[in-house]
Amino acid sequence: METYRVIAAGLLLIALWMTSPNTGFAQAQRTLSDEEKLEQDFTNSLSTLPQLLIQDSYTPALYAPCTPPAPCWRDDETNSLIVRPLIPRFPPNTLLPFSQLIRPTFSLVTVPSSRGGTRTEFGDLPFHNPTTLPLNIGLGRTIVRPGLPPMSLFVTGQWIAYRQCAPIAPQTTINFGLTVALAQCQGFWKQESSRN
Repeated sequence: METYRVIAAGLLLIALWMTSPNTGFAQAQRTLSDEEKLEQDFTNSLSTLPQLLIQDSYTPALYAPCTPPAPCWRDDETNSLIVRPLIPRFPPNTLLPFSQLIRPTFSLVTVPSSRGGTRTEFGDLPFHNPTTLPLNIGLGRTIVRPGLPPMSLFVTGQWIAYRQCAPIAPQTTINFGLTVALAQCQGFWKQESSRN
């Protein structure tokens, strides 16, 4: 009987919360400051704000075969450094008559070598042959302050819960990164487009 009272009280609280006046709507009616507008533009996934992402992914251990005389890759570590700028293009300097986003990705990876140890080289494009199911959890913070460019910091942890047709796959991975908006460059690309 006590369980039903707890459930009923919980449902009542949810109903009261859902029917109460929405304070978020009232806040949306007020005028946004320049910092708030910049933060909204920066956190929008389709933003035309020039940006630079730097991310590092570190894997301390792998799922891998360990049968002699072949090298055992299970205890090898991998690391991947990714740099991804976001370059907006505005008409008339675009292929199509609307704004376009260019996101080239440059990666430097350290992976196990077939001769033992590791090797570092430029990363290739991923080819989706193995099936893996990663579980992620992460924290992030967007910082917008006067006089500083907007930036977003994040840390995530990943564990491969399921893998198929992937003889070598990461067990756990730690990702951390920084995205910096280059708001002062936005005017440069728009001016270049208007000149041509």
